Amino acid sequence: MQNAKTSRSDDISIELKGITDKMLENEEEVLVLLNKNKAESERLENTIESAISDIKYYEVFEVKIVEIIKILQKIYKNLSGKSDTQLDKDDLDFIRTMYTMDAERQIHDQVINGDHDINDSNIDEEDNDVEFF
Repeated sequence: MQNAKTSRSDDISIELKGITDKMLENEEEVLVLLNKNKAESERLENTIESAISDIKYYEVFEVKIVEIIKILQKIYKNLSGKSDTQLDKDDLDFIRTMYTMDAERQIHDQVINGDHDINDSNIDEEDNDVEFF
């Protein structure tokens, strides 16, 4: 009976050693895979960071917006039948109507007429007061 217990104990010991060895092999394989995964992750991180720093998103976006505005302006000109200078004059007239003070309109007129030397002497004295509307 003692012999059977020793034999069974030896069998269990051998079986446990085999399981332990297999676990150690698996652990080594897992560590190798984890190290490869870490290296690939770091490489991917560097690639992404490099790509992001190379993109000048704002400039690309701004260029596209300007292109769209130009296309829309051409469409508007074609639909309205107006020339570029007429559009500019209409736009400036519209801006002039948005002013709430005579002094603003006088300055606007001076700039449009080419008088870029604007000073208070060109504006009526009574227009220096605050205007309520």
